[in-house]
Amino acid sequence: MKRFLAVLLSVLMILSMAACGTKAQSAASASGSATASGSATASAPAKLPMEGMHLKMAGYAGFYPFRYTDTDGKIKGVDIDIYNEFAKRLGFTWEFVDVPFAEVVAGVSTGLYDMAGSMSYTAERDKSVDFSKYPYYYPRLAVLCKKGAGLKSVKDLETKKVCVALGTSEADWVAKNVKCAKLEQLEGAATYTSIISGYNDAYISDSVELANVAKENNLESNILPYDETKEILTPYRFLFKDKYEYRDLFDQTLQDMYKDGTLNKIITSWLGDACAMKDDQFVEGF
Repeated sequence: MKRFLAVLLSVLMILSMAACGTKAQSAASASGSATASGSATASAPAKLPMEGMHLKMAGYAGFYPFRYTDTDGKIKGVDIDIYNEFAKRLGFTWEFVDVPFAEVVAGVSTGLYDMAGSMSYTAERDKSVDFSKYPYYYPRLAVLCKKGAGLKSVKDLETKKVCVALGTSEADWVAKNVKCAKLEQLEGAATYTSIISGYNDAYISDSVELANVAKENNLESNILPYDETKEILTPYRFLFKDKYEYRDLFDQTLQDMYKDGTLNKIITSWLGDACAMKDDQFVEGF
């Protein structure tokens, strides 16, 4: 009898150990399944809306400080920093294509390039391209001239030989508002070299651009009075192909950048605090 009880006890112990082992294996199996399942369904980083796309940004690379070639051969500037921020937030890669200013609108309108920056709205441009709803910079006009020339107002430009960059909105404005002796549209560096050589008396363009040109070439740059130029002081926007499917996405991203301070951080790093966008300027235009 004692032997029988001992055998029975041994059997019960073996069964109990087997049951524990099975539960442990089940628990381990369940734990392993949860881990595997968690690994398989773990939330991967959300795919950015333009991930995998490669864009071409067009513009003339001599427009300091918006886009220019630095001494190290790299393209830098306000527009470049904003493109990089767009790319980080939207997921695309991009390249800059240096083209004459007069060819930018046509290139974007045909889809040769995806977008361009530092563009002021005109009704003529609006016929073939889309502008961003939001602006990102309000320019001021200035006159580049020889030191001591003292050209500081529209009246001072009367009887002078004036030049503007080919294809810019300044050309029409000068033709309508400045009684100059001669108006010439030139491309690239020919604008300010014509002042250095004395071929032209004045070059009218963006004040920031001309301040740098004047400094580098021992010339004078004078901002024209606001009251005389306010009708042409249209803000800079980004340019897209007509009915571009991603325009609203860029506008939303630009708005986000303004709200979180990134846009003004970029602008003021290049142009100073006085050029920061304000709430009454950062409004939809279209």
